[in-house]
Amino acid sequence: MLTIFTIVLNGKPFIDKQLPIFQQLTIPWRWHIVEGVSRPQECTSWCAEVQDRWHREWLSIDGTTEYLDSITDPRVRVTWRLGPWAGKIAMVNAAMEDVTDGVVMQIDADEFWTADQLERVYEMLQDKKAGDFAQFDCFYFVGPHKVVTSRHGFGSMPYEWFRAWKMAPGLHFNTHEPPVLNAWASYVPRETTRAMGLVFDHYAYFTEEQVAFKEQFYQYKGLVDGWRLLQEAKGDVRLCDYFKFLDRQPWVTAGDV
Repeated sequence: MLTIFTIVLNGKPFIDKQLPIFQQLTIPWRWHIVEGVSRPQECTSWCAEVQDRWHREWLSIDGTTEYLDSITDPRVRVTWRLGPWAGKIAMVNAAMEDVTDGVVMQIDADEFWTADQLERVYEMLQDKKAGDFAQFDCFYFVGPHKVVTSRHGFGSMPYEWFRAWKMAPGLHFNTHEPPVLNAWASYVPRETTRAMGLVFDHYAYFTEEQVAFKEQFYQYKGLVDGWRLLQEAKGDVRLCDYFKFLDRQPWVTAGDV
């Protein structure tokens, strides 16, 4: 069984485009979704409280809640709660309830794989000779027509994009950012998965609404203004000239274009 899990708040315009891809799979699968506001606790304690303008009674304001409520596929499970979650790790733990075997994949609302890629990830980790989890690369979108091309720095840090794990009884996630299980073992590196064509699309900074939320939640001062200027730039540019939150996190380097 392939178990896909997603934690989400305001997942449009992406989340309603994912289920049709999953429904193309020829392997057994299920999708566990947990929606709502996450408090700045545990591995996201450095974040800010989600402002009221981003939620209505702790749920999405962009139609995500209504969409999730409309799903009738029995392979999809949606979990809500009356109040904020105690950090993103609490949301992940809720998504992982009763998952003790098979292959697990984290797919965020703005991340896209093809059905063929998902099946190949599943087959790779089912192979006893492969590692117990896998790291990937992504095409990292920072606008509708802007994508990070450098494989060093922002969008490709050494701890990023672990997205698939073999599960077994007793395993659980200790953190969500980055996603780390309570037991580490051998893994398939991104160089290997890249050579296999297992690179996903990540629309992380695609819309201005996403960027505005991240500026507030992650406290990236000036991010919206920099993002707007980036959209107007022509040709190859250095991302660090536009995403200028180096005072908080040294993620944006001169090598990013």
